[in-house]
Amino acid sequence: MAKQCGITIEKVNSIKEWRQNSLFDDKEKVALDLMESLIQNGEAISEELDKQLKQYFTEAEYLELILTGSFYVMGPTVLKALRIQAES
Repeated sequence: MAKQCGITIEKVNSIKEWRQNSLFDDKEKVALDLMESLIQNGEAISEELDKQLKQYFTEAEYLELILTGSFYVMGPTVLKALRIQAES
């Protein structure tokens, strides 16, 4: 999927070190920070992150990022609640 969106294999392979990696620009780092925050906290994002997101993304993009990220966080929660094992 990433390749179809124009993301290089080098970036995909470097995703674990996104904070320190110069392959990722500031806009990408803010989006990745949001995803990490949603996964780790599952609650409200910080005011600082909210400001950064609004600096780089339109209102529609901002909402889409939060909704998409929340959907991916929700999936495993629903599977666990229903005792459905995820595919390997």
